[in-house]
Amino acid sequence: KSLPYKIIEQASSRNALGRGKCMFPNRLSVYMHDTNNKKLFSRDYRAYSHGCIRLEKPLKLLGHVSSFYTKQSFDQVGTILKNKKTGYVNLQQKIPVHIVYLTAYVENGVVNFFNDVYGFDKMQKLNIPTTMVETKKN
Repeated sequence: KSLPYKIIEQASSRNALGRGKCMFPNRLSVYMHDTNNKKLFSRDYRAYSHGCIRLEKPLKLLGHVSSFYTKQSFDQVGTILKNKKTGYVNLQQKIPVHIVYLTAYVENGVVNFFNDVYGFDKMQKLNIPTTMVETKKN
């Protein structure tokens, strides 16, 4: 049951979402956001969010978005960020956002694995025919 209230944390440098967030439509209510805890990016394990996407360089993303998708300049958007009140940047057109969750990658011919913090690999295994997978021991 949902509450008939909307709770918004005041904009500040101590806000858990940092100085801003980027909303995009999706069924899981995931969004991208800055952080007030930049030291988390230096850690090997970084799944400290509740499923949202913590941005290491939000100003770089904001610069790109403001240059190509808004009527506002990067400086105007920066003024919104410095303000102590919640502000909005409206896009002139939709930007497709594709979220890809990978737990393995190949580098120099070697397969590397990440911890599957969301448990998605187990679900994906059920969809892969085992006859198509061939492995060799070195």
